[in-house]
Amino acid sequence: MKGNRLRWAALLLVVGCSRGAADDPAALGKRFDLHWAASDAPASLADAPAPGVADMPVTWQAAVADLKPTSGFTLDGDWVGTASGSFETPVALTGGPVRVTVRAKGIRVVGEEWPVLRISLDGRVIGSVTLAESAADREATEQFTSPRARWIDASVETSAPAGTALLRVVYDCTALDPVERTGIRGVFFDRVLLRQAPAAAQRCPAQAPGPPPRRLLLIGLDGLSWSVVLPMVNRGELPHLAGLMQAGAYGPLDSIPPTYSPVIWSSIHTGVGPAGHGLTQMSMKATGSYTSESHATTSLKAATLWQMAAAGGRSSVAVGMYTSWPAQPVRGVIVSDRTFRSPVEGGVWPPDQALPVADALAELQKDPLPAGLPDRLEDSLRRDRNAVRLLRAYLAGGQPDLAAIYLGTPDHAGHMYYEDHAPFGLDHRFTERGPRNPGESDPVESAYAFVDRLVGDLLKSVDLAQTAVVVVSDHSCDMADEATRVRYKLDDLVRKATGGRAYVPFDESWIVAQIYLNIRGREPEGMIDPAGGAAAAEEIRGILAGLRTDAGQPVFETVGAHAAIAAAAGEYQPADLTGIVNARLTAQESVRLPDGASLPVRPMLHDQAFRSGTHDRFGSIIVSGAGARAGALIHSATILDVVPTSLALLGLPAAADLPGRPIAEAMADGIASPCVIGSWTPLARKAAAAAAGAAKLSDEELEKLRALGYVN
Repeated sequence: MKGNRLRWAALLLVVGCSRGAADDPAALGKRFDLHWAASDAPASLADAPAPGVADMPVTWQAAVADLKPTSGFTLDGDWVGTASGSFETPVALTGGPVRVTVRAKGIRVVGEEWPVLRISLDGRVIGSVTLAESAADREATEQFTSPRARWIDASVETSAPAGTALLRVVYDCTALDPVERTGIRGVFFDRVLLRQAPAAAQRCPAQAPGPPPRRLLLIGLDGLSWSVVLPMVNRGELPHLAGLMQAGAYGPLDSIPPTYSPVIWSSIHTGVGPAGHGLTQMSMKATGSYTSESHATTSLKAATLWQMAAAGGRSSVAVGMYTSWPAQPVRGVIVSDRTFRSPVEGGVWPPDQALPVADALAELQKDPLPAGLPDRLEDSLRRDRNAVRLLRAYLAGGQPDLAAIYLGTPDHAGHMYYEDHAPFGLDHRFTERGPRNPGESDPVESAYAFVDRLVGDLLKSVDLAQTAVVVVSDHSCDMADEATRVRYKLDDLVRKATGGRAYVPFDESWIVAQIYLNIRGREPEGMIDPAGGAAAAEEIRGILAGLRTDAGQPVFETVGAHAAIAAAAGEYQPADLTGIVNARLTAQESVRLPDGASLPVRPMLHDQAFRSGTHDRFGSIIVSGAGARAGALIHSATILDVVPTSLALLGLPAAADLPGRPIAEAMADGIASPCVIGSWTPLARKAAAAAAGAAKLSDEELEKLRALGYVN
């Protein structure tokens, strides 16, 4: 890979979408009365919880390369430690528990002697960490210079008095194999972080945060893959993404497996992992129901970025964000993702914008797409184009502090056409079809070029001198194997095998099947006594794990039972068991049931051969515009870092309960959150009530919000 060419890609071509009446933002907004108004209700941090004793947010971080280690060399901003060496720096301690984290990865070990880090404070060794956990993640394609190994956090924890201490890290790399595909031997070091309770001076006062130092445009591009973007940037075919990369910082974004889109996007929006926000599966199954549906914001246990903005006195307009229905009350407008399917109750905040949005989308839907785009992506392309036009219509009436949008076309293009894509800009494709014919387009690249033009349209509608732009994807795409192309219809099998005591609420399952117990009081026609749920789960786990076909194959590779999680009526209910389906099942087999009957496998299999792409772990991030550090590479960021970075760019307080970090290497010196609170989540309900009151809702509308849990 030619790093300099990728980093400083030239802007050779600027292309705009075809303009018509529907693409005139001001005219569209005026015609359909699309407008937003920020609430003038005062914001206050008086009710914000203080950081707890156990809260240890990142209070300091530095690039290891800036600490001048004693052996090794720099590579694109990282430090590659070779042989043995050390680095040290003075750090300010607030007193009490402290956690030191070194973000690193070791490359190709000889035998079983993994590299070791020894960490000390003022000469006292506080812990040693062996980098065995950094073994190469062969399913994660990180398209950058460093080898395909996942970053890990090598952490040690101790207690130390307040004051200044000398932090020293000693590394031993002698066990590393010098033969590596990049010709590199050593440990890659990215950053060292200090987590501890914030000092009194770092805690927030009760008054509202000051005015925003800049605005923020957050663009979510589902499935955006560097393996597609970088070759196209080099050829000048993505001028707007290239411009953002050239003016800012960019790199891979580590995600959380399994990469279920609603789970990962909820982590991006809230800054916490699945355990923190409460969503763990691809779809939702509510208590009191046997059927599934898409996830809802009412299932979220953590505040979203736009709720944090509202609580901090910032205005927001967010369009089509993943898992944003019902629309949450904010200081501005939310157009939820479900609104793009059809008008739905609770789809738009404030309610008086629901009809204008529905009318505008109906009109936009009539406008044809440009010719030559991939046929199977028509719905996705049209949806994304309409979302951009809708957001631009709102922006024409004034730019809010936070503007956010989600576009799903890169993900759909990867799923539908990846076998027709020539990876890394080469002339061949994954399949046996051979090279493309002269003039034949790459459907994945055609979709990316269309999305790039949409990004360019968005950039026209904001003041780039005063706006930070963050582009983020939840994962990337890769070629699907045969197992990931098949969907499984398992409800009939599970019900018959367990005598109706278990079921699968989803029409189709991936290779990971979510299985529920039919519990009395939770399910409409429950059979299992709740008191005996754990024993029943273990019995049913054994039944399902023992299912065999007439060819002797297991139906499930493994079945695991989970601890029961109580959920109120109508709330999201996690699965009781998870089964990994045997991908070697064939349509010619039958499954033998415990009662001696058999079920043919063929009706259980739905071969989606047209879905040639699947998810890969690493997503993408670009931080550009006002406040960005131009020319920087981001190496070890994760999806949990997006919210802390966004809060810093908006001048809002950090929260001690957010496990991520501001991506300091992507931002100009001096940009940081002004102070620290314990959590944004308790402030979200109060901010929602204030927004609802300012919107002058009817009693009926207020009652609906109470039913959804947004106001008291």
